[in-house]
Amino acid sequence: MLRVCLSMLVLVILAGCGPPERSSLENGPDQALLDTVFTAFGPMQVMGAGTALVSGDSVVLVSGLGSAGGDRPYTSATVQNIGSISKTFIGVAIMKAVELGLVDLDAPIQHHLPFPVHHPRFPDVPITLRHLATHTSGIRDTEAAYHHQTYVLRVPPSDPSWNDWSPLHPVDPDDAVSMEQLLERALADHGEWRSDSSFTDHRPGTRFEYSNLGATLAAFVLHRAVGTSFEAFTREHILEPLGMQDSFWQTGRWDDPARTRLFRAMHAPLPDYRLVTYPDGGFTTSSRDMARYL
Repeated sequence: MLRVCLSMLVLVILAGCGPPERSSLENGPDQALLDTVFTAFGPMQVMGAGTALVSGDSVVLVSGLGSAGGDRPYTSATVQNIGSISKTFIGVAIMKAVELGLVDLDAPIQHHLPFPVHHPRFPDVPITLRHLATHTSGIRDTEAAYHHQTYVLRVPPSDPSWNDWSPLHPVDPDDAVSMEQLLERALADHGEWRSDSSFTDHRPGTRFEYSNLGATLAAFVLHRAVGTSFEAFTREHILEPLGMQDSFWQTGRWDDPARTRLFRAMHAPLPDYRLVTYPDGGFTTSSRDMARYL
């Protein structure tokens, strides 16, 4: 059955721009389906997007449409940040570690952490990797501990582009903390950013609540368990075996000619940023690499 990989590579929904034009597209038996896909993007008012058709273990077709910025077409090789779809790599990495016998989904995460993390209302119920991976740990994202701490802009506060990020409270690069420091301050029993709202009222394992901090904690636990960084582990066990050569975590390749920006409005790109909690949304890839991943 064909799976259509759409939302992961949409730059952003834009108001006021016309329907995107297609970049080069092969003709074939799936042309009618792709015509439907491209037509659907018209009302959505997108800047650019990548589309992959995957059947079983085979990549049927990969293509792009619209603009990657300026006069550059969006193609299957265009790379961009994919936001929270990055979290799927946490799940795959955890299961690879389980397969290798490096972690136990149902063991307390405390076995691997350098600081104590317990649900304040259920301190005797251990939080596990399974809880973190399924967003049932009880951990919540809070303004003080997440939104005010994780978005680190590439430019200093004096740059006017900071105004575009004011709702997300970006962090001055000179004031940014490490991922471990953020997790300890936000979630540890003694954490200075931890508050009553940092956890739900529900016992771990009983209720779903989406959490960026919980997902990042899962990646950090994995890092501690396997003895290498989350970035290195995913590269060795996911990206390299699949031949995902376009893909990378965080930034480091700002000037890559294949890279596009995220836009908040027509011809108004968001300032470049990195995430302190990079496993929850800091992955950059192309549609052809994501087709391999699927």
